[in-house]
Amino acid sequence: FCGDEEARIASVAHLPADNAHGDGVIVAGTIVHDRQTGPVSAPVLVDLDSGGRTVALAAESSAPASLSGATLVGMRVRLRQGDGCPVWDPR
Repeated sequence: FCGDEEARIASVAHLPADNAHGDGVIVAGTIVHDRQTGPVSAPVLVDLDSGGRTVALAAESSAPASLSGATLVGMRVRLRQGDGCPVWDPR
């Protein structure tokens, strides 16, 4: 039984993507707000079209303010490597 269940889970699992880049879809995300300055960050979890999964930050500093109040889940994005971590741009 355990082997069958492990195989089922492995068949649908998204493996973490090393050096993530390319197109994908946001499956979870939020807009982080600062009390004084408002929206400051837009971290998201992205399922890549290539099959991996990664966390990324918005590439543009204006993105959190422009996306505040919007639904991020389901948004198509393009990932590239930023300064130390993946960053995303809307497609």
